[in-house]
Amino acid sequence: EAHALGEEWNLMYVGRSPTEPDIRRVSRHLVEPGYTLWTVGYILRLDAAKAFVEGQVQRRLAPLDHYFSIAMGKGLDGVWNENAVEW
Repeated sequence: EAHALGEEWNLMYVGRSPTEPDIRRVSRHLVEPGYTLWTVGYILRLDAAKAFVEGQVQRRLAPLDHYFSIAMGKGLDGVWNENAVEW
């Protein structure tokens, strides 16, 4: 559906618990999410998976769910966003 709508994406949540409002509604089933506290599952595109491996996610000592939101520049009114470039 995202491809059909012309949306670029690297990560899709399959069930989540948002802690901030969604940025925008793309369609009935898709949104651009705000900060998400926990997820049920996610779908990664190959390029995104490679970026996480190359970025050495395992060295960042943050739960992966937090890392995803922070890497997308979302989260807790910017409290952690200043670290996104380093992460």
